[in-house]
Amino acid sequence: MDIHPKGPVQPRLKHRIPASAGASAQDAAGSADQRPSAEGAREAPSARRRKLAPTFEKILQHATIDLIAQARSGEFSSIVGRDQEIDRLVEHLQLRSQQLVLIAGPVGSGRLAVIHGAAARIAAGQVDGETGQRPLLLVRPDRVLGRFETKRGRVEASHLVDAAIATASTLVVHGLKWKDGRDHPLVEELNTRCAEPGFRAVLVQDVPVERLDHDPRLTARLGCVAVRPVAREHLHDLVRVHISKALGPRTRFANPRIIDELIALATTHDRLTDMPDLAVEAADLAAVRADRRAESIPRRVALVRQTFAQLAAIGPEPVPAAERHRRLEGMAGRLQARVIGQGHVIDEVVDRLTIGAMGFRLRPNRPVGAFLLSGPTGVGKTELARALADELGGGPGALVRLDMSEYSTERDVWKILSPPPGIVGHGQPSPFLAAVRRQPKAVVLFDEIEKAHPAIHRLLLQVLDEGHLTDSTGEPISFTQSVIVLTTNVRARSTSRSLGFAATSSGTQSADGRARALQSAFAPELLGRMDATCAFRDLGLQDSRRIVRDVLLPRWQAHHPRLDVRVSDSVIDELARRGHSEELGARHLEATVERDLLLPLAREHARSGAVRMDARAQSGTIAISAGSSEPTSRRASIDLVGAQ
Repeated sequence: MDIHPKGPVQPRLKHRIPASAGASAQDAAGSADQRPSAEGAREAPSARRRKLAPTFEKILQHATIDLIAQARSGEFSSIVGRDQEIDRLVEHLQLRSQQLVLIAGPVGSGRLAVIHGAAARIAAGQVDGETGQRPLLLVRPDRVLGRFETKRGRVEASHLVDAAIATASTLVVHGLKWKDGRDHPLVEELNTRCAEPGFRAVLVQDVPVERLDHDPRLTARLGCVAVRPVAREHLHDLVRVHISKALGPRTRFANPRIIDELIALATTHDRLTDMPDLAVEAADLAAVRADRRAESIPRRVALVRQTFAQLAAIGPEPVPAAERHRRLEGMAGRLQARVIGQGHVIDEVVDRLTIGAMGFRLRPNRPVGAFLLSGPTGVGKTELARALADELGGGPGALVRLDMSEYSTERDVWKILSPPPGIVGHGQPSPFLAAVRRQPKAVVLFDEIEKAHPAIHRLLLQVLDEGHLTDSTGEPISFTQSVIVLTTNVRARSTSRSLGFAATSSGTQSADGRARALQSAFAPELLGRMDATCAFRDLGLQDSRRIVRDVLLPRWQAHHPRLDVRVSDSVIDELARRGHSEELGARHLEATVERDLLLPLAREHARSGAVRMDARAQSGTIAISAGSSEPTSRRASIDLVGAQ
């Protein structure tokens, strides 16, 4: 249906002549210079509004919800920890100089609860004066006409404001995002008419207060109420009230043990204190799953933990200190099995991670660890970051990698942060920050950091010092549970091999030379924020042999489980000799294994269809011989013939 006043409604038209002013409308239209009397002009608005009163009531009934009536009927839950915000909202509503009030805060912070608390006070008669007599009406955005929408079933914004002024009501506008609200006719109408006598409105937005400067015309006349995160002492009671209400119909799931578990999960993680509704959502979803599966109480508790971890993108429960210590004790051995020849680096990294993982840092808000890994290419710097992600993250997205060659200009900073207004991509979330938000325990790798612009280096200072990064929208992203890894080839580029008696057997730089090379490439404040600066050494021939035997061949085996290939020690020695390179490291070794071993194996398998093959080296030549072509019944593997 089309709801609008019968006849034109123009509250700002000062000289409209009513029919009772002593002359007919036709006479008024026929005389161009005729002017209404002062008495007639004063009577016109009140007479017109009395005439249209039934239409105004019809508009408000169709497009708004009476919050005071809902409060009197007991439809609102108990309001916990929001007394200061409710007091401030009531004060702003009583001020005559501020007719438009803005309630700002992130999603789930309890902005609508502040409105409910004010309505409950008005319904209980605790608000004096004109504010205590005015209806508090919540606008339904789906019933208000947008800019490109049809009128069917919707009210024009100007007619809605006319009805609110005529009935001395306070409008509450909730559900319009700030980005869309600037162009929405209802917000434009509030902006245009917020100075009219009798106008009162409350605008609820899901943005931080620091972002309210997007529309100076609107914010200049606003009374702002900031809804900040719930205080820690009130969060326990708040979660209990909401969970009890959400689980009321599900009597089988509303168990005190389950509610206490949800409260413990919600109060344990600091980054969830401004989103108490996340615990309620987890309780509701877990209740649905438990009812569907008819789980027992212990199984329901475990289901609650799993559901909460899924929604919050965190671990289901904190790891006990003894378990963390056990994992750290065996971590060095597991890392050395993947990163060959860098035991001194791994020991230093694990020692620093032990301090952060056990919570013994002097500044707990910093990341768990921050490491600068320097050395030539192909020695295992990036592989160490991958291994740390598997050990610490243990899931998809545990490694967040940025290739710094793509961030060589100053404007590339906006690839990390979401672009500000006026730059292409504004309003779209940053993929990097979104990945860290989804996986807060990730290993964040800035690969080849020396290729990044110095502006990127300055951006990292905040992450390494304060443990968070604020994007262009004002939203902070926490890195407190993350591990920051920076890799660089500066040492390799600065190495100048000496000739004659000055040359060393390994071709490595001294500690002073490495320090000078890093200081010339990076600012002192960046180097000073590193927990450890680790120098990788060049790989030796024995290291290359171990990489072929313990890393490359088992990795190939995992992707080809139905092939049974026997590789002799002589083949491994020959591959290590051919592929060893101090300049290119393990990358040249991988290319050699593919060219000299896997290519002949692929040709033999394509020619004969054999699934059992032998590889042996004779006189510097690698020979491949085929076995049976019948598929093996067991899980095949690469057998290292003669390997000790």
